[in-house]
Amino acid sequence: MGKRPDNIVMLLFFSAGIVTACYSITYIMFLTVYILLGIIFLISGRSGILIIVFLAGSLVYLLHNQRYIRLADLINKSEGKEIIVSGTLTEVREYGMSSSAVIESDSIKISGKEFSLNARFNVYLNRTGMGTGDSLKVKGVVRCPKRPLNKYETDKRFQASVNYISAGIGEARIYHYSECVSGPDHLIRKIRKLVGDIFKRRLSYNADSFLSAVIMGDKNGLEASKIKAFAESGTIHLLAVSGLHVGFIILLTVILSSILRLRMWPHIIFSSVLLISYSVITGGSPSVIRAVIMAIILMLSRPFRRILKFPDIIGSAGIISLTYDPNQIFRPGFVLSFAAVISIALIHEPLLQKLKQVRRIGRIANGRISGSLLISFSVTLGLLPLILYLFGRYNFVSLLSNLILIPLTGAVFMSGIILVLSDRVSIIPDFIADMVDLIVGSITYITEYTASIELFTLHRFLNILVTSALIITIAAIFYIKKYKIKTLFTSVALFILIFSSITAANSPSLYVFKTSKGKSSIFINNGETLLFADEIRGSDVNNIIKPYIQRSNICSIDYLVTGNEWYQTEELLKLLEIPVRYVVSEKDHSFINERCDQLRISDLGGSLKTVFSEVIPADISYSINSGGNTFRLTDFYEEKGVEVVFKGDKYTKEVFK
Repeated sequence: MGKRPDNIVMLLFFSAGIVTACYSITYIMFLTVYILLGIIFLISGRSGILIIVFLAGSLVYLLHNQRYIRLADLINKSEGKEIIVSGTLTEVREYGMSSSAVIESDSIKISGKEFSLNARFNVYLNRTGMGTGDSLKVKGVVRCPKRPLNKYETDKRFQASVNYISAGIGEARIYHYSECVSGPDHLIRKIRKLVGDIFKRRLSYNADSFLSAVIMGDKNGLEASKIKAFAESGTIHLLAVSGLHVGFIILLTVILSSILRLRMWPHIIFSSVLLISYSVITGGSPSVIRAVIMAIILMLSRPFRRILKFPDIIGSAGIISLTYDPNQIFRPGFVLSFAAVISIALIHEPLLQKLKQVRRIGRIANGRISGSLLISFSVTLGLLPLILYLFGRYNFVSLLSNLILIPLTGAVFMSGIILVLSDRVSIIPDFIADMVDLIVGSITYITEYTASIELFTLHRFLNILVTSALIITIAAIFYIKKYKIKTLFTSVALFILIFSSITAANSPSLYVFKTSKGKSSIFINNGETLLFADEIRGSDVNNIIKPYIQRSNICSIDYLVTGNEWYQTEELLKLLEIPVRYVVSEKDHSFINERCDQLRISDLGGSLKTVFSEVIPADISYSINSGGNTFRLTDFYEEKGVEVVFKGDKYTKEVFK
């Protein structure tokens, strides 16, 4: 294997070592991987470097997480007890009149005993205006993350471990609070506030919120509908500060270095300071750190006279980023960010070389517009399996809309920088502000229009087998050189796809959720979807029902059967964020402003007859008849989750313990 693939492979092995170490803590069977690697190391000398990299990834994970693992038993034993935590804020996110925050503790007090403890606690507070670096003392009750009780429920325990959160603090009250008035955190807050105030004073609300998101990474001002439009249009990456935005900063440093006549080391030092400062101000997201590291490595290659290929830089930046924080590998943002740049290296470059062999096509491929389109296509192809697996959908129109939106976002980004620098000038800021308002309006219109084109949106959740098959296929076509191995990989991918299609379940299914009240379920039959929902909380919808909807390829609800009042149903419809055709209830729902009609079971003759099913309400349950199968939802009201899968005249039932 040559140098080019080694860098990508070493990054993958380093990542695999991190993942294996993580799962080995919970599942002992994963320890057999290390035994197998030891045998391979003794037998084959060629794999030595890769095994060492794999073990290095595991060691880095254990070193970073040893404190969290060590504190797990202590925190679990404190479940439900009153706790007083003193420390500093490391993360803050505002929600209207309240905030969610992460406290890095200096000391805690439990059961009258106070002792020093360095841990991280998640807390919700009825207060805004706080920032990172602020000191506070909070009193509340220890709330440890629970294991999921539903098959598709969000795993809060895993999310907490990824973010090094030891526990949450419920019913939290602030005893003492002091704002940070010195140090790096105070300086960063002053810079962010200064820039934010300029945007608020000069721009419209829409332009202000968009510019704050793309320049400073502050998405608190963005409306939920706007974020949803960007997500559904496949352009959400424009809002997340990433390599694209770091590229704009690099362009700015080149311009400033040219004006100041900086060369070689002065230019490298000046650019590195600006890039690192920008990553700190924006919160140091994985994609920003990756892009900054890649830029610095690329700049350092020139004075050291080292010719580095793009995959060399990607591999080095990836290992450095994961060494800094190995838990990034479990965050979708990190995976998609690196998958995007790896796609450019492994798909775009070979594809461009092939096209150059054909004269006419080669000339077209070298053009600016066609070159951008080719890069966009390469990234789309590389990210496709992962995005389908993570989100269940991909809007292919973004392939074209990104060609327009990326330059427009770049223009807005640069205009925002100029607006900040020229704020004290009399005429220039007004002109720039008007231009920014116009461009942001155009970006919003294109995004919303792209999101509305459902014809080109792929709604399909792919399980891990199909995702693996797609990745193997892409690797075989663009990455593997030898035809024998290429044929082997393609055959394996084809077998996985055939196996997945044969084993796919198409029979009617009923899933009953274990929610806070135990009153919610989804019935699916021949594409027709019925959602039964009574007395469920917003957290149940976000953590339990929506993940199931996403992974089950549910694009709309045909019938929402509920006993809620109209205002509860209206809130539920907003949380679901997918179309609902009919609301089935005996309550008056004429006040609902959503685009759905109401059906009363009493007006329908005592039962709801759909195309494929019939729902008959009883005193404390529902009865569903479909294709000769009947299931009575008596367990629907018990505090336990039940999954029922119909198979012919029989069904199997699984109770989550």
